[in-house]
Amino acid sequence: MARAVPLRQTVGVTDAIGPILIILALLAIPVVLMLIGAGIAAGLGWVLKRDSDEQYEGTEYLEIS
Repeated sequence: MARAVPLRQTVGVTDAIGPILIILALLAIPVVLMLIGAGIAAGLGWVLKRDSDEQYEGTEYLEIS
C-alpha cells in the first residue's frame, strides 16, 4: 500500500527568506534610485550655478541673483 502524503506542510523561517528578500528589494530599489537622482540633481545644480557665477562675474546679473 502507498504511504499517505500529508496535505499540509509547515513553513519554516528558511522557506520565507526568498519572499522577504523580494519585498525588501521592491521597497529599497525605488528609495535608492530617488536618492541617486537627488544627488545627481544637487551636483548638476552646483556645477551650473558655479558656471553661471563665473560667466557673469562683474555684471549686474550676478548682483541680481
